[in-house]
Amino acid sequence: FNTSRFSGCYLFRDCSQDREQKKEVAMWKFLFLVAGLGFGWIPLQAQNLIYNRQERDRLDRQYTSALFRGGDAYMLAPADEPASASYFSIFAYLQGRVPGLSIGNVFGMVPWVRFRYARPAFFLDEMPVDAALLNDIPIQDVALIKIFRPPFLGAPGNALGGAIAVYTRQGDE
Repeated sequence: FNTSRFSGCYLFRDCSQDREQKKEVAMWKFLFLVAGLGFGWIPLQAQNLIYNRQERDRLDRQYTSALFRGGDAYMLAPADEPASASYFSIFAYLQGRVPGLSIGNVFGMVPWVRFRYARPAFFLDEMPVDAALLNDIPIQDVALIKIFRPPFLGAPGNALGGAIAVYTRQGDE
């Protein structure tokens, strides 16, 4: 009975070569991972959020007004992301991009949306709307999406589920 066959090496093969090869492969995987983190390739979901402070302020000044300006909100700009054209609705685009935001029935007429277990308020260009209307807007027409953490005091009933404000492109864009 040959036990060396079950330890990963065969009878007439040098096991030290296998170990060295595995070490080299592991080293290259680690280097690619570190390079990916440095160049912004990883993580894929989080790279769509706008982290640059100057870009956030510019978009805030351009699209929002008093009550919706600033604040502690997630900001997404699908207009600046070429891959966003492949999504068929705003809710399909948002699915999985914001922590705590749960979206279901994306293919249906009215998707259900929960932000930390409560229903958020919806706004289109700072006017209150329902989820069905936002679902019908093509993602190519959207310039900015702001997701306000709960509670959002600018909505009727103080929106215990936060708020999702969608801003459409302006005429000159």
